[in-house]
Amino acid sequence: MHNNKELYTFLLDHSAEISTTWVKSFDDEWASLFSIDDSVQLSKITYQNQLFIIHLSKVFLVEQGLFFSSLDTWIKQVAGKLHAKKAAIHQVIVELRRIRMIFWEAIGEFVQLNDKKVAHKEILLWSDLVYIAFEEIIESFIQYYKQANRDRVKDEASMNEDTPPQAILLKEGLGLVSLYPKKDQKYSAVFLRETLISCRKKEIHTLIIDLSNFDVMEKSDAERIYQLCSSLKAVSISYLLSGLTETLKEDARHLNEGLEDLVTYPDVLSALKVCNV
Repeated sequence: MHNNKELYTFLLDHSAEISTTWVKSFDDEWASLFSIDDSVQLSKITYQNQLFIIHLSKVFLVEQGLFFSSLDTWIKQVAGKLHAKKAAIHQVIVELRRIRMIFWEAIGEFVQLNDKKVAHKEILLWSDLVYIAFEEIIESFIQYYKQANRDRVKDEASMNEDTPPQAILLKEGLGLVSLYPKKDQKYSAVFLRETLISCRKKEIHTLIIDLSNFDVMEKSDAERIYQLCSSLKAVSISYLLSGLTETLKEDARHLNEGLEDLVTYPDVLSALKVCNV
């Protein structure tokens, strides 16, 4: 516990440095969700992240239930703002894992400076605490995003807005589109057409189809998935399906025989790994 307090103090003293390192990493490999040329906005992002680091460091001192409950309001606010800006959930997760890596590197620096004072079992404990903390934070973001997506679908339905989203370009040749549970056949036809057009315009040859918005699977939904997959195959665009639970996957196969060989990945991140992203 003594070393926990020392580690906590060390992270507080280095919170500004940790946050600055995160901001400097924005242009490494994959451009960050928060990449921006505005120095004033960058300063605000850096400071806000520093506050997160300060709060995150409490995981070494505070009981887990209290720690996560105190973060809940912050997660909800940030998730709401990012969702409103149409930032994809996989982009948010990439940033959280980037912060986790930098945060853990700072802990490693503390261990090196206190080599003779820190026991191996303490390092293992800290590793577990950091891993669990970030997994819980990521899961909370995913749940808030799912709820925000459901709310958005309801709002669109109430406003009779039936223009579907187009495929977005993640990187050269790789795109992402989200499918929503809609029964309107007119919407289905528009969605299919717009998806194919946007893939052609953006030169997408591999498309990740996110199905995580489905809580139930009806025949019309299974038919839409089959039509989309068949159309992509017809124009030589490969695809990966993500986000269906095992139960919904079996429902889709039962409702449309064309989906009997249906293969899906647990989430978008898993599909991205298959694409070496």
